Amino acid sequence: MEIVLTAVIGLSVAYAAFGKTSRRQNWSIIKTYRPAQFLTTFMVVAVVIGVAILLTTLVPYFDKNPFLWLASKLFGWGNGNGGANLTFTGIQWKWYALIYLPVLMFALPSLAKYEEEKYRNGTRNWFHGVLRSIRFGLAHLIMLIPFGTALALSIGGLWFTHQYFKGGTTRSTTYHAVYNSMLVATLFVTLFFIP
Repeated sequence: MEIVLTAVIGLSVAYAAFGKTSRRQNWSIIKTYRPAQFLTTFMVVAVVIGVAILLTTLVPYFDKNPFLWLASKLFGWGNGNGGANLTFTGIQWKWYALIYLPVLMFALPSLAKYEEEKYRNGTRNWFHGVLRSIRFGLAHLIMLIPFGTALALSIGGLWFTHQYFKGGTTRSTTYHAVYNSMLVATLFVTLFFIP
């Protein structure tokens, strides 16, 4: 089952990276990256990771994923704890991770654009932005992450909302892609350069 899931996710990511219109779109977004975006987004990444760790370790049941918890209660499968994002299925095989993570890195702008158009486009004010950011974070539960991590991702959603108010989905997409790039780059370094 894991091999099938890895193949499906891998093919989807490859399409987002190199599909008919994706390749040009990804390059056009990557060309807008600036060092200042990485510097300011670094703090947001650190806060999101810190809050995720605090919520999943200190708050009861926030380490659970509702879908996995329900499966554990109904069918006795596992303990209901959330795991790593399904996007990273298969990276325990280093040969696969060596190919997959760079392809994922190139696909991130298209994936960020999709999420920004879905969760930020049309945001009217901060009240609306907060609600949509929470929905953005909780939508990631489908990737089987813990509830606390999904809530922490809402902080990233607020950062992207701030960027949206400053420059629309073009700006928020760039910051979202930068944010995700930093997470994937950190994972790559951790897998291959830290014993």
